[in-house]
Amino acid sequence: MLPLLCLTLLPYLGFTLRPGLTGSLLLLVLSGLDQWFVRAVPEEPRGRAMTGLMTVQGAGMAPAGPAAQAVGVRAAVTGAGALGTLCCRALALRARAERPVTESRDRADRHMTGR
Repeated sequence: MLPLLCLTLLPYLGFTLRPGLTGSLLLLVLSGLDQWFVRAVPEEPRGRAMTGLMTVQGAGMAPAGPAAQAVGVRAAVTGAGALGTLCCRALALRARAERPVTESRDRADRHMTGR
């Protein structure tokens, strides 16, 4: 699910092409695919996952208004897509780099306990 989550902001880059209403709606629908991520998270930690997702989205929206006033809506939406994609990619790389350490610890625990 991590690669899909990283790709959800890429449709915003399409706003550089100055899409009309139909194209803009299509791009926004494509960027809403993060719902697949939410459905893929097991029910128990889903609340934490949603809280994190909404917090990050809200933090990203805070500078959007001033950015749109400074550089225009199209440039602000495109910039948000590019910056968000880069941030997600960096977080994904960090998560993958930390995963083998956890897995090796888990294997060691299983070996020590005989499970």
